[in-house]
Amino acid sequence: MERQDRAGGWAAWALTALAAIACEPPEVAPMDGATGDASVARDAEDMRVDGAVDPGPDAEAPTGGPRILSASASAARITEGETVRFNAVVTHPEGLGSLLGGTVSSDGTTLGSMTADGPGTYSLDVSWEAMHAATAIELDAPLSRAFELTFFDAEGRMASERVSVELHCDGAGGSACGGACTDLQADAANCGACGNDCAIADRVTGCSRGSCVTLQGTRSVESCADTCGRAGYACGNLCAFTTLCSGICSGEDRSDYLDQENFEVLRPGDEAGFFSYYALLSRSGNNWQTRDTMSCDTVPAAALGGLNHDVSVCCCEVDAAAPAPRILSVDEDVVPHGTGLALTGAVFGGATDVTIGGVSVSFTASSASRIVVAQVPDTVPVGAQSVVVTTPAGASAPFAITVLHLVIAEVDADTDGRDDQEFVEIDTGVPGVDLRDFVLVLYNGATGSSDEAWRLDATTDAAGRVLLGNARVASADLTIRDAAIQNGPDALALYRARPSEFPVGTAIRADPIDAVIWDTDDPDSVTLLSALLGAGPEAVQINENANGTRLTDSVTRCGAARNDGRAWRAAAMTPDATNACP
Repeated sequence: MERQDRAGGWAAWALTALAAIACEPPEVAPMDGATGDASVARDAEDMRVDGAVDPGPDAEAPTGGPRILSASASAARITEGETVRFNAVVTHPEGLGSLLGGTVSSDGTTLGSMTADGPGTYSLDVSWEAMHAATAIELDAPLSRAFELTFFDAEGRMASERVSVELHCDGAGGSACGGACTDLQADAANCGACGNDCAIADRVTGCSRGSCVTLQGTRSVESCADTCGRAGYACGNLCAFTTLCSGICSGEDRSDYLDQENFEVLRPGDEAGFFSYYALLSRSGNNWQTRDTMSCDTVPAAALGGLNHDVSVCCCEVDAAAPAPRILSVDEDVVPHGTGLALTGAVFGGATDVTIGGVSVSFTASSASRIVVAQVPDTVPVGAQSVVVTTPAGASAPFAITVLHLVIAEVDADTDGRDDQEFVEIDTGVPGVDLRDFVLVLYNGATGSSDEAWRLDATTDAAGRVLLGNARVASADLTIRDAAIQNGPDALALYRARPSEFPVGTAIRADPIDAVIWDTDDPDSVTLLSALLGAGPEAVQINENANGTRLTDSVTRCGAARNDGRAWRAAAMTPDATNACP
């Protein structure tokens, strides 16, 4: 009787929750198809965690209640202005008519009810703006947000699955404030941090490199060489005017003037976010001729606060060659193959080539001061390498970074006795590198989601390796709990991320730096293979018991290719030593 009363209470709550958010469902395109990942039976050893029975993927669903066969998102990551569709395939042992429906929520806020697209198939479109309305989007790096897909039946029973989507502002400043992508290095309303407004009454202010600056009575944050270089010209003489726009550059070279006492006013819309007014001139002997100059009428009086103060104007020599590009900084100085980096500098306009370690790489010059390399190819040599940008004006000075071939080298999941000698070996090919910015994620083949995530908070040894292992693994650099690595089918994947981005139950994140999938005489996991290795010949799952010696063998890397199951074999275990490939 008590259980019936409880069920009635759940049913009433579920009906109230669904009614509260009910609205006319949006029109959505029918799904191309839905597939469910059948749970894979795991051996008795895998079902034990510290002496307790693992409840399995359906622990949240009361007996006889809804069962979620699959839950997914149409995109792994979105940015401002984009929308993601959440999809689910649901069944019920008492028939689909017993389902009341489902919702999508995040951080305790319901985003909407899912629309039934067909028998047992549901979807809901959620926009970036709706996510922000539910929980404010403020980030300074890509952020993983978890969404709960929950389904109810008339008895008050429910089932939930978690799907994670990465929110990012790549290519739009890299940060978000109030749900809008921005550049904290240049946004005067959000300078260095969201909400840090540089505005000062009766002052011309701006944001440079994340710090507020006052443009009246302060030194410039940029040289005339940079100002002219962005326009594709070389810097000529520098003139100081007591009234803006009066006079023409001539006479003595004053290129050091800004460093002494005056400042320049930079152009609206440039990367620094300031006002800039400059004249384009040509020279005949010692005489300067105006090519293209500004008028005082074009200067917004409110921006300058009047014209009775000294203003330095950069004169750009049209007939001279533009200066060579300069790399000032990179966002990542340790770069594994398959990952990217962004360059910040000056005079990148018209860039024709970017090389890393002498190898040309694909790039996008998003502005005259920013270049993005989406992916460093595996052909780039590992170790200390130089980045060089080339434009028609010449090549930049080399900028030093460290390139890694970051891979999983060996996994021992099935050990003799209590599973207290498991280990994972990571290889980079480079000694003395701090790997704290990277995370190793363990995915469960039965649930298609994460079980654990470990930060690689260690420095590579003389051989370029880091070893994770149980307490009984003597040479382990990082200790993990006993029996953490199950016999499979399971997977490990490497990412540049934080462990907090992968709470238990996080959906598989595609495009890892490297991944491996294994089992011990189990069927292949289509879910793990397709999500991590794709549908090509690389999608190979390794059997640790292929030689019939699973207790003394490990899953061993015998090839260099990342994200390629063909590079792996079952071979004698060699923790923290050269692999014993057949």
